[in-house]
Amino acid sequence: MLEKRPSVVWKYLWRYITPLLLAIVLVSTWVDFVPSSYGQYVFPTWTSVVGWFMCSVSVLPIPVVFVWKLFAGREKEEPLVQAMKRLLRPDGEWRKNYLRFKQNQSEVNELQLVDNSEEAQLELKS
Repeated sequence: MLEKRPSVVWKYLWRYITPLLLAIVLVSTWVDFVPSSYGQYVFPTWTSVVGWFMCSVSVLPIPVVFVWKLFAGREKEEPLVQAMKRLLRPDGEWRKNYLRFKQNQSEVNELQLVDNSEEAQLELKS
């Protein structure tokens, strides 16, 4: 994706620091939750429930699918830690799709070069 390996700093930021900070922000938001208000008017509780639902509906599938694959997709007698490591590692399809994308991208770039040169020739003729 990046065409070169990121430094060790990014590795630790992506693996440990960012998830930890996001978890801290999420928990502190829940702990310090104050119902929404406008001036003196305090909105009903159901509006907060709808707001939390709208925020979580886009993120909730990530841990749900992870837990589902962890327990339903686990091989027989496979230790839980080993199953987690297997699920957190990219599979071979990622590399194949990346190479296919790069090939398609280079074909698109070649077509753009051809189109640009034809346009330039038409402009020169007129």
